Amino acid sequence: LMDRAPADELDAARAAIGALGVFHMLFGAWQMLAPGSFYDAIGKYGAENTHYVGDLGAFTLAYGVALLLAVGRPRWRAPLLALGALLLVPRIGRRFGWGYAAYVLVVVGIPAVATNNFQGLGRCLIAAFPVTALVG
Repeated sequence: LMDRAPADELDAARAAIGALGVFHMLFGAWQMLAPGSFYDAIGKYGAENTHYVGDLGAFTLAYGVALLLAVGRPRWRAPLLALGALLLVPRIGRRFGWGYAAYVLVVVGIPAVATNNFQGLGRCLIAAFPVTALVG
């Protein structure tokens, strides 16, 4: 049996996952509904491709919905956060170097594929410090 976390920690986890979900839903909706505006404000990386931005918005919105559902489903939290960390691997590579990207891929990716204990996957996210550095 797993040890139960104190209520304060559970409330903080729910609030953080909920805030992350709302953030992704807002960005995803912006990308889908106004891809040109999103590109002008944030996404000026190469040539404008509003179709691609809209497609990315659909994924971002869906990820936000899944995170909001995870607020009430604790077993979903670690796998969804691991997915988010793995999706940041290319950005980590561009920002900090491909060695750090490979590190995150190994530290998070191998346990995600090799385990059926997705609750324990949260421990792997702690070691993935480049994700925290990128987000922070």
